Amino acid sequence: MPRPVISEATEISDLDACFSVRFDVFCIEQKVNQNAEFDGLDDYCRHYLATLDSVEIGTARVRPLDKRVVKIERVAVTRTHRNSGIGRRLVSRALDDARKRGYSTAFLNSQVHACPFYEKLGFLTETRIFSEEGIPHRGMRKTL
Repeated sequence: MPRPVISEATEISDLDACFSVRFDVFCIEQKVNQNAEFDGLDDYCRHYLATLDSVEIGTARVRPLDKRVVKIERVAVTRTHRNSGIGRRLVSRALDDARKRGYSTAFLNSQVHACPFYEKLGFLTETRIFSEEGIPHRGMRKTL
């Protein structure tokens, strides 16, 4: 059985694939407003793409907040590939790369249902529940 490939998206076609996964997961499935999802910050981020047999199945982006802190955002896995370890591998790769680049802390806003997933990756809950695009979230932080 082929193993999914996790890579940094550096080509336009890779970025388009990342955006396609995000559109399907957030805009179509979760009904997030397209203008909120594509917030104009993508040019300032590193993007990661998961593929299986050259088909995009997951993505994540990392946005520097300052010289020490990054924010993990837009983590999405296609419906048919959830609960298969793709999300864990995407986030782990993003965190490893951030650590290698000298960042010491990662922050994220997790949908409440996904908090246990991030806790398994070492994130600690930092905020009360708040709404983002009508979806309950909590802020979480991890020391790298």
